[in-house]
Amino acid sequence: MDVHICSDFIFRFTIDSTTGVITPLVQLDYETQNRYDFLVRAIDTGNPRLTSVASVQVNVLDLDDSLPRFVDAIYEGYITENQIAPVTRTGSAVVLAVQV
Repeated sequence: MDVHICSDFIFRFTIDSTTGVITPLVQLDYETQNRYDFLVRAIDTGNPRLTSVASVQVNVLDLDDSLPRFVDAIYEGYITENQIAPVTRTGSAVVLAVQV
């Protein structure tokens, strides 16, 4: 059986003609393109040869792939003596809400 991608994305994805598994050939980036739509055509080796076309949509998930960075070298905050500051817990870091 011959299976192939019918679009400009042939250089971004490959398809295994035995299993039908579609694999990206390049690293996908949500910020660049978050969705790919293309057709896959399968042609058997019988006589007469039969064909079928399927529509495929690949949705790219957005991962936090940007490192955090601080713009300023020094940050200062002030808490008034005997003031109760709200505290929130984010992951394993405790964040103290201060006015800067």
